[in-house]
Amino acid sequence: MSTDSDREIVSTRLFDFPRAMIWEAWTNPHHLAQWWGPTGFTNTFEEFDLKPGGHWRFVMHGPDGKDYANHSIFREITAQERIVFDHESPPRFQVTATFADEAGGTRVTFRMLFETASVCQKVKGYVVDANEQNFDRMTVVLANIKAGSTESAPKPSSDRELVLSRVIAASCERLFKAWTTELSQWWGPHGMTTPFVEMDLRPGGVFRTVMRAPDGTEYPTKGVFLDVVENERIVFTDAFGPGWEPSTEIFFTAITTFEPLPGGKTRYTARALHWTVENRKKHEQMGFHQGWGESLDRLIALVAK
Repeated sequence: MSTDSDREIVSTRLFDFPRAMIWEAWTNPHHLAQWWGPTGFTNTFEEFDLKPGGHWRFVMHGPDGKDYANHSIFREITAQERIVFDHESPPRFQVTATFADEAGGTRVTFRMLFETASVCQKVKGYVVDANEQNFDRMTVVLANIKAGSTESAPKPSSDRELVLSRVIAASCERLFKAWTTELSQWWGPHGMTTPFVEMDLRPGGVFRTVMRAPDGTEYPTKGVFLDVVENERIVFTDAFGPGWEPSTEIFFTAITTFEPLPGGKTRYTARALHWTVENRKKHEQMGFHQGWGESLDRLIALVAK
């Protein structure tokens, strides 16, 4: 249901999901990127700094191939209750999203306040439907979150760590095999390829990859494995090169674990441990949640075949 005043468009829906899960879908960049925008749109997040004064920059990719740059500034964040941000890209408007318990679910209300009534009326014809499509897409993401929430997801252990975790309907053995022998088929975000992979699966063994973007730009990485336990754990770092040669640019160490769960499922967890808080923030702004999340999506699709 949607209503509007002269300058405001209000969309609201009652979701059959708890408020904590709704909040996760709105504030985790990986989840948000999957549902934000009307049907057929995808997103590339460039910056998502969820705090008052923080910037949210992203590009929406339309089904017609057009790109739409967006820039917003967060004004108010009240955990599991309220998010307010100013959409700085034209047309300018302020969004107030509220989340309230209702009838065993959560009422989400999405208010868009435009600068003038004329601008509001101009966009009303498509925005109302777009907001409903947005809610539809969020429902799908919430269902996916719920399906993977039977076990508590691990949280960062320090302010230098980023964590991505997912319950996957595949065994630890299948996922470990995909990681160690089929990396080129799923490594990297959507649209990226990995034409070069070299891995010597032992402590001190080399780990090299080259990812290639759709425009041909290549992104090489080089490091070594620190620990490899079959079907359980893979640890690598860019702090050293082959022969334990120290690297000149140290960014992070990655720990991937495979935890068996009932029903043949696996809790897949990837942790990125950074030497500094600044590097952690940089990695987050580079799109850790979206990029690593999309890579994990590709892994899940591979093992589901």
